[in-house]
Amino acid sequence: MYKPSLLFSGFAVIALAAAAQQGTTLRHELKENATEVYKFKTLVNSQASSSAFDGDLKIDSSMTVTLKMGKLDAASGQVAVDADVSDISAKADGSIAQYVDPMLDGLPKEMKVTGKLDARNRFAMDPTKTQDAMITMVMGTSPTSSIAFVEFPDKPVNLGDTWTFPAPKNPIFGKEPQTLTAKFIGEKEFNGALVWCIDVTGKLKVDANMADIMKGQESDQGVPNMTMKGTADVKGEAMIDKAT
Repeated sequence: MYKPSLLFSGFAVIALAAAAQQGTTLRHELKENATEVYKFKTLVNSQASSSAFDGDLKIDSSMTVTLKMGKLDAASGQVAVDADVSDISAKADGSIAQYVDPMLDGLPKEMKVTGKLDARNRFAMDPTKTQDAMITMVMGTSPTSSIAFVEFPDKPVNLGDTWTFPAPKNPIFGKEPQTLTAKFIGEKEFNGALVWCIDVTGKLKVDANMADIMKGQESDQGVPNMTMKGTADVKGEAMIDKAT
């Protein structure tokens, strides 16, 4: 059984086109040759089980994601992006931490992925390049796996409005498509600046075997045949700069 609660934090630089009568249109300002840096912290509390054990597990992780913008394609509305994931750190605690430590110890300190980003904050990895299991588990198939990279709606929103967007694909969450719900909740102060806030919630079905996921990876030695099933309750907040 696997029932984690996820806490995400991040800060995004976003351009907002706003009109009081018509709501707020959330858009990511795409600039060629720009660099954006995001820092994330994640806390996962869970119960995991296998044929050999059953117990609690907490994983505290952090990372820095640097997006380097390339050429903007006016026709598609997408900008080429090189994403550098660095300062990757993960620590396990709990009664079964010793079974997960070998996998966490094998995490690289840095990862690099390429793809394209559009104004609605949707990032697609380059489909011509195969991503290893570690990148997929850490980032999903795109930075939308981090709450701060919530996908923006196509229409303007008012306070209290909600919308759904696809949850990141990740072997931990099985193969079936799943969704998260975003809610526009207003403004708050963050690091001395006023930002828009978006609540993100959802329940994701978890269905994974860690040994199968890590099979063939450099860090697969010592990974237990641990089955993880249940529901992940996702709760987070995205903070978006009110740039105009």
